[in-house]
Amino acid sequence: MTIATNLPLVERPRFFDGERLTADDLLDSQTYERELRWLHNRCLHRWGIALGLAVTGARGDKTVAVGAGYALDCRGRDLIVADALTLQVPPVAADENGDPVRYLLTVSFEEDDQLPAET
Repeated sequence: MTIATNLPLVERPRFFDGERLTADDLLDSQTYERELRWLHNRCLHRWGIALGLAVTGARGDKTVAVGAGYALDCRGRDLIVADALTLQVPPVAADENGDPVRYLLTVSFEEDDQLPAET
């Protein structure tokens, strides 16, 4: 019987004394460590909220507060909300039948190329 493992294909970078490292070499090293951490998280921990991320608000409020916190997504990636946030509630009071509307509040991982460049 074959079991699907979906293991990432990562190769540990190897360096030698006197080698001149490039940005790609350092990126490869970070990618290796990150992929191993994500694999660890996927295999040994469950996805979801680990700490914080409490959402508060009352019926009819136009905003909700989201507390700082930490979670894992289904790929084992770290989701960190460092500071509390206030988010707008979409201005829809009812669906087409007049029934209350429910919203799902989600947190998602941003890939490195989606992050703003820091100067």
